[in-house]
Amino acid sequence: MDNYNNTIVNNKLKQILLSFEQSKLYLCEHIESIPNLYELLKQYINPSMATKKKTTNGVSATAQMSLLLSTVDKDSTRNIYRGNINVFKRFLEDENITDT
Repeated sequence: MDNYNNTIVNNKLKQILLSFEQSKLYLCEHIESIPNLYELLKQYINPSMATKKKTTNGVSATAQMSLLLSTVDKDSTRNIYRGNINVFKRFLEDENITDT
């Protein structure tokens, strides 16, 4: 079992090394791409990681927190948490940060 797992890891490391070498060659030929180095490396080393997109569920973060309050048993604790959520919501609004 260990040999099998080691083989899998070694193959993945070889693949990453090859991808890294390809990205270096690309950068040598396309010097203008150096400012986008991080994105370029992600694209070469793990193409699926570069294409993942953020998903949103449409419910704000503070609304989700409020929904979780129903799992809190003690009323006093629930009230403290509710107050903290409201403070956090005001902070987001004051700083113009989206509540997602």
